[in-house]
Amino acid sequence: MVYGNIFRTSPSCSTIVVSEASGYHILKIDGYTRTKMMVATGEHLNSGEFNVGDYTWRLMYYPNGHDQKFSNFISFGLERTTSVAGSNDGKDDVHVHVRVKISLLDNAGEPVADCSNSDKGIQEIHQEGRSGEVWKSTRDIDPAAFDALLHFIYTDMLQETEEENVTAMAQHLLVAADRYDMERLKKACEEKIARHLDVGTAAMSLALAEQHGCSRLKEAIMRFIVMSPARLKTVMATDGYKHLVICCPSIANEILAMLASHLT
Repeated sequence: MVYGNIFRTSPSCSTIVVSEASGYHILKIDGYTRTKMMVATGEHLNSGEFNVGDYTWRLMYYPNGHDQKFSNFISFGLERTTSVAGSNDGKDDVHVHVRVKISLLDNAGEPVADCSNSDKGIQEIHQEGRSGEVWKSTRDIDPAAFDALLHFIYTDMLQETEEENVTAMAQHLLVAADRYDMERLKKACEEKIARHLDVGTAAMSLALAEQHGCSRLKEAIMRFIVMSPARLKTVMATDGYKHLVICCPSIANEILAMLASHLT
């Protein structure tokens, strides 16, 4: 007789548990302009620590960017400092995946439209690891204009500017105000530009008025330009007028038509 071995299999099962937690931390930067002056590119200031899930975190604020490439940006980093006592059973090899959103808040505590660094994807942070975040919402704004933008958000007033820079600053802010749908700031910039019209900046301001839907400002600038043939000739000799003709070719015909109506 042949005897065979009989093997019995035992059932088994396991469970994979992935926990998830969310939270937020409000970081108030008191004296933003001073931090820009006192903290060098690549250096940062730490927020207070806060808990989300089973871990303690803090934000790293880089007023002048986390490296030279981003020296005209504001950068933020997120650092996991410790695990909450007892939550990791003493283990330091836990991998944590995070999703981060950075938002600029107005005085009411609401995110400013388009001034948020939305979903940047899931990133992995190990114990004592860091995840750098660049606030790219500021990338197309002149740094000085961004300072002025923050000043308006928190004071509802335009920042004082040296007389020779008033129009240039108002032009930068007008672009930002239109992009971020800040109507009060946009109106304030239109009024500022209209009060400081001159032959050197009129054409560039007219191009901006056309591109950003500022009809009242556009009309005011055109009336200023066609006040006399001599003034029109001076404006037409500027680089701003050359730019105007390229980006808004129909404006030239509108200027000539308005001039003709003034002369008849």
